[in-house]
Amino acid sequence: STCATGNTQYGWYFDLPATGEQIIYSPTLIGGAVVVNTAIPPVISALQCNPGLQTGWTMAFDPASGGGFKEGFFPGADGSFGTGTSTVSGIRLDAVGTPTTVTYGGQTYLVTQTVQGSAALSKVNPPNSVNASRVSWKELTN
Repeated sequence: STCATGNTQYGWYFDLPATGEQIIYSPTLIGGAVVVNTAIPPVISALQCNPGLQTGWTMAFDPASGGGFKEGFFPGADGSFGTGTSTVSGIRLDAVGTPTTVTYGGQTYLVTQTVQGSAALSKVNPPNSVNASRVSWKELTN
């Protein structure tokens, strides 16, 4: 319904950093985290024979706060799921579609398809009952 202020937008808003980056695939809920693939269109030039492929990031956020988690959802460069300021909430997979997960040996893995048609597999750390803190998401209010 319409708000008294005329604001009819609800939910979370995120300023995606890349030029033309957008969310065109359906998000999914994985262990309490909203996970989504973004799409960054390639730069197309009449001088190029190869127009290039889109790129993009796979991001996870807390739907209750709109921010990241105290523990990383994705592993850092050292392979660990850091805490505090060293947490990773997004990785570049150049993925398309909606990601899913599989569990093997007690570990959860995110599975998605890349723009080149291959599978991308990444170990993830779905959140427990941790308290989240907002990273860069803005809450839309009326």
